[in-house]
Amino acid sequence: MSGHAALAVVMIGILRPVAAFMPCHRALAVARFVGAASAAMPFYGRARASQFHEAFGRDLDAREAKRLAAEDQARRLCDFVVLRRVLLYGRSDFDQWHVEQRSTASVDALRASDESFILATGHFSRQACTALYVPEVVPQKITSILHPRKKRTLNPHTWWLSYHYGQMLDCLRFAQPEMQFVHPGQIGAHRRAVETLGRARNAVVVYVDARPETRRNGCYVRSFAGVKARAFATGAAHLSRMTGRPILVCIPYLADDRTIVLDWTRVIRPPPGGDEKSDIAVTNLILDDIEKAIGRRPGQYVLDYLGERRWDARAEQWVSS
Repeated sequence: MSGHAALAVVMIGILRPVAAFMPCHRALAVARFVGAASAAMPFYGRARASQFHEAFGRDLDAREAKRLAAEDQARRLCDFVVLRRVLLYGRSDFDQWHVEQRSTASVDALRASDESFILATGHFSRQACTALYVPEVVPQKITSILHPRKKRTLNPHTWWLSYHYGQMLDCLRFAQPEMQFVHPGQIGAHRRAVETLGRARNAVVVYVDARPETRRNGCYVRSFAGVKARAFATGAAHLSRMTGRPILVCIPYLADDRTIVLDWTRVIRPPPGGDEKSDIAVTNLILDDIEKAIGRRPGQYVLDYLGERRWDARAEQWVSS
């Protein structure tokens, strides 16, 4: 059975009933047990532990690398359990989360003003990212640039994505019922985002580390975390430059199962409208913050990022092996 097929079976056959009938801490324990078992399995699990050891080996021994691989395997499962409970039980679980915000001095004035802005972030724990959509954090009307719900096919990859990603979309609608969605590649998507930012008290949420569907204009390649070459879109920077709206960069992560930290790392004011070269420079600033957060908390990033580079903990940067 492929890794994606196993994920679909676990989420549908095990974690759905566990999330529904067990207390939250016990349901999370089951998800973590499955993650640890997966990390110990031959082929994919052990290979994943080996990748972690290669990327973080100067700071981790083999046992710690296995623990990190287990955390990585369990992250999406834990997110599935938590978000499933939110949908089943409503705010009874949601309201028990504690959200800590750090480095807010530069963003408080913007959030309290009528000025619209772009909120740039990355693909970290789904539970942690959900906090960005609650009115207590972002009181503006939110438009999120996200891919549409995945259609299920016979491919195991689409099955687990449909359950996991589709559930996340449902939770976002629960957290912010008035939220609008713009889908990348959709006809008129850029125009809709520009019009939204042209109105007062709006926020457009962009996942800057998302993989572009095609390598067209506005796409470039750079090293990122453990990967030597990955393609990125410069859409958030371009949108900021064309509308004159600032970018607020936020790194969300879990301090524990019920504590979410939102680290507001920087505010980027737009350059002059004609400075097209600035799009790459601005995008790099955001990606630099994201990949540094990956190195600090590698078990909370949900996209693949391991490969040819390693994390230097002292310098807090990714370097070539």
